Amino acid sequence: MKKQSRLLLLFLAAVALLIAGCAHVISSESRRLAAKNIPFQWIAQNPDRYKGIMVIWGGQIIETRNLPEGTLIVVLQRPLGRFEQPIEDSRPQGRFLVLYQGFLDPAVYEKGEMITVAGIIEGEKVMPLGEIEYRYPYLNAREIHLWMPDEMSQYYY
Repeated sequence: MKKQSRLLLLFLAAVALLIAGCAHVISSESRRLAAKNIPFQWIAQNPDRYKGIMVIWGGQIIETRNLPEGTLIVVLQRPLGRFEQPIEDSRPQGRFLVLYQGFLDPAVYEKGEMITVAGIIEGEKVMPLGEIEYRYPYLNAREIHLWMPDEMSQYYY
C-alpha cells in the first residue's frame, strides 16, 4: 500500500507541475477586461475608433527605444495561442506600437524576442517605415510578458 501512495503522490505532483507550467501569462483581471472578439485587422484599419479598449496582443519585437516618456516597442503582430503565447509560425497581420511607462532594457527586449502585451488602445501613430509612412495601432502597456525560448516551447507540447 505504501508503494501505491508514493506513486499517487508522484503522479499528482507531476500533474500539478504540468498545470502550473501552462498558466496564463496575463493576469485574470486584464483577461477579463480585454476585448476578445475584435480582430487585429479591424483595429489596425481604424485604431481611433477603438480608443480606450483593452486588448491582449503579441508578436515579435522589431525594435525597442527608450524615450523621455517611457520605452517604445515596435512589434510584428502574431496571433496568440491558448495561453497568450505568440504563435511563431503564424502569419503576421501587421505591426503595432507599445509604450511602457518606465525603462525596459533594449538588450533584454531585443529584436526577435517574443512578447505578449495587455494594453489600452491609445489610437495610432504614423512613423516612417522604409520609404513610406506607416500607421501603427498604439497601445499603452498595462502588462508585458517577455517569452523565454524554453518557455515558448513548453506551450506547444
